[in-house]
Amino acid sequence: MTEPGRPWPPRSARSSRSISPVASARARGARLPLHVPSYGADEVNEAVDCLLSTRVTMGDKVRAFEALWAEYLGVREAVMVNSGSSANLVAAAVLVNPAFPGRSRPATR
Repeated sequence: MTEPGRPWPPRSARSSRSISPVASARARGARLPLHVPSYGADEVNEAVDCLLSTRVTMGDKVRAFEALWAEYLGVREAVMVNSGSSANLVAAAVLVNPAFPGRSRPATR
């Protein structure tokens, strides 16, 4: 373990010519992709269509996705939200909703 403020690795362990792993791979002719897209032209075209429609939230594509997602899950309905935080708020609201038969109830003594 080194003392605070001392460089790591120690000078004795460092080479006089430091080269990064990426630079080293390039020097050998290897290519390291920094990112491999998980989408293709179809997804890009759908995104462009959505942006050009100016309906980027709560539009037809969202309703279609909700229906397909509900079908995939085998449930009657599904709701798309913009983030995990919003999903947590929706889940909490459902759990305390009096109209929901399985809702959480305050603990009693």
